[in-house]
Amino acid sequence: MRRPIKRVLAKAMPGHLVEQVTAELRLAAKRMFTAHSVRRKLHLEKDCRVNIGCGGNPTPGWINLDVISHPEVHFWDCRSGLPFADDAVTAIYSEHFFEHLDLESEARPFVRECMRSLQSGGVLRLVVPDAGAYLQAYSGPWEVLANMRPLDRTTDGWRDRRLGWVYQTKMQFMNAIFRQRAEHK
Repeated sequence: MRRPIKRVLAKAMPGHLVEQVTAELRLAAKRMFTAHSVRRKLHLEKDCRVNIGCGGNPTPGWINLDVISHPEVHFWDCRSGLPFADDAVTAIYSEHFFEHLDLESEARPFVRECMRSLQSGGVLRLVVPDAGAYLQAYSGPWEVLANMRPLDRTTDGWRDRRLGWVYQTKMQFMNAIFRQRAEHK
């Protein structure tokens, strides 16, 4: 079923958008089937700590939310609100998620949802890539950037161990870090 949808989309839009749109369609389908049960369960939580966008690295003792499947992670698309009651959460932590949100339609509503869910005096910590560190390293040798990411030198350039991409110039690398194929907003 996925391949015919991708073929139709590939004829209707630029190639770089096909993966994003198919991923959004998969998320929407999963959200339709799981959102009600997750909200019903988590809406009753009080005095909890929440880790948003944890991927396959859930934090023990925290409620972990992500759009990936993992045994200790609740499936939840945090772009469409949070499943907690008002003033129920003591702390919200999110690392390398916020930069994926569109400022007006997703980031601002997400922060409002965090503030609604947090108790008075609660902590919201949003961690994003350190732009300053990358910009400073840009003017130095490749090895400085390679140690930050990490990258491996190849005959074609520098291979990103996380993404598998190969960069031939530092500017390609910087574009990947800051934009990540239009995933970073």
